[in-house]
Amino acid sequence: METIFSVACPQCQRRLKADIKHVGKTAKCPHCGTGVTIEMPSVAPSKDEKGSINIRSILEEKKTASAARQNPVPPSLDSSAGKQKNERPAPAAIDDLEVLDDVEEMETAPVFPRIPNKKPKKTGLKASGQYPTQQKPVVLIAAGASIISLIIGFFLGREHLGYQLRSAFMHGPMGLGNALENGFGDLADQEPEPGQAPEIPMRSFHQAGSLAAGVLSAEVNSIILDRIFGGKGPSEEKYLIINMRIKNTDPRKVQAFHKDSLFQNSFKLVDDVGNAIRILDPGIDRIEGALTAGTDILPGQEVGHRLAFVIPLPKTKELTLLVNMQAFSGEGFFRVKIPANDILGFARR
Repeated sequence: METIFSVACPQCQRRLKADIKHVGKTAKCPHCGTGVTIEMPSVAPSKDEKGSINIRSILEEKKTASAARQNPVPPSLDSSAGKQKNERPAPAAIDDLEVLDDVEEMETAPVFPRIPNKKPKKTGLKASGQYPTQQKPVVLIAAGASIISLIIGFFLGREHLGYQLRSAFMHGPMGLGNALENGFGDLADQEPEPGQAPEIPMRSFHQAGSLAAGVLSAEVNSIILDRIFGGKGPSEEKYLIINMRIKNTDPRKVQAFHKDSLFQNSFKLVDDVGNAIRILDPGIDRIEGALTAGTDILPGQEVGHRLAFVIPLPKTKELTLLVNMQAFSGEGFFRVKIPANDILGFARR
């Protein structure tokens, strides 16, 4: 007849069923895999009236044995002192033990069913991290892009307007820097005081200090553009071209050309009724025959400078060009009268 008792797993504290024949052997806990050594209970396991093991009596006996180990008898009172204690034999290998029965929970512990720890499979849009969102008005976006493209195409299709757009992006930061350095009032739309801008005819020079400048000729024609991207070639539209000459009469001082900025325009052209004629600024491109920013005018040297304006109205009788000599490192202003009849290629009505 088998004598069944229970042992506790030292790792998971589960109760295992064991038979008296398993004493001294080692088995694996079927739940956590920890090796459990089957030890002989201090007293023979008693059975209740139904024939089952009385676990409570075994536990009380183990508590008594544990208290005795914590309070050992002094060696002077121990009759077995000095005698060699019998060493406990090593437990048998795990393979020598028959498989134990399943875990038997304690009588006071509630039993809960194990719930498998499985993650739900992701399907559909959630599996890929995509969720249905509100659709954007694609028609409105396409319409807005089309309108912007038409506006840009219209301005870029007009050559002089396209150059003005590029010039604004190019000269804006430079002009803002000059304005912050020198003050906005000193650069914005400089105008001469009354009587301080002498008027000269074409093909003559105005002397201001060591500089002399004047207008040599005027014509309506295409300009040659030296493009950074695309090489050199004629413009698609015709412009009013004004050819200037500048002389450095100083024997030693070097003068330099200063390009206009967003807040400073050194050349202004108006017709006989006061209409302002828009100047062409090619931005990063260059008009062939025009001075570039920082060009030096050496002592005794004479150089040319070319200006391009939008063609004035056909009924124009006369044009007046206002020149600020600061563009050539000089001082003061002067005006040049340009009769419409002296403009080559101008179709006057």
